[in-house]
Amino acid sequence: MIKQSILIIVGMLCAIKALAQPDWSFERNQYSESMTIVLAMEFDTTWSNDENDRIAAFINGEIRGLAYSQLGNSGVYLCFLQVFSNTLSGDTINFQLYDASENELLDAYNKLVFYADELIGTNSDPIIISNTPPIARNITFLDADKFFSPNGDGVNDQWVIRNIDELIGNEISIYNTSGEEVYNANPYQNDWNGIYKGKDLPADVYIYLLKIPDTGQQFKGIISLVR
Repeated sequence: MIKQSILIIVGMLCAIKALAQPDWSFERNQYSESMTIVLAMEFDTTWSNDENDRIAAFINGEIRGLAYSQLGNSGVYLCFLQVFSNTLSGDTINFQLYDASENELLDAYNKLVFYADELIGTNSDPIIISNTPPIARNITFLDADKFFSPNGDGVNDQWVIRNIDELIGNEISIYNTSGEEVYNANPYQNDWNGIYKGKDLPADVYIYLLKIPDTGQQFKGIISLVR
């Protein structure tokens, strides 16, 4: 009787484990465009350290990419994730994480924007994808677009900072060449479309100043607005 009970319990545990493992698959040849993300997974602030850990990318609820964790040269487990789409840019990418050691499927906190042929993250500075809100960290560079063209065609209509998820608590001001502030946000959410006081700003060069109070970092640069 005891042996039978143990077998039942073991069977139940195996069934629960099987249910938790994600059944991720998709046909990449259905899509014409792709981008690559070099990333590191974080589960409740603990780095991925298992080659069975996995990440999947989703666009509009459909799986568009899948990668396993692998040990990099720096000793950090990385994923080299290709994401696929049939649009050139603008799709919102959501992520799910599978923590193999805990057999847990987790929704990621981060979201990214799809850009065809883009490579973001590096082996030494990967994008961090986590199931918890990120903690402010010093960043090594600001991955910001040099220009944008807000003409309503759905391509480059907003000025985008690619690593915006790393800029926790950011504050931004944008100025014209006369020094007049034409935009500010706290935090910036990749939504500046070149409008000031309800009117389209002219094609010109603009200056941004981005601050991260929690780390004391500041970034200043130039944006070209093209009409």
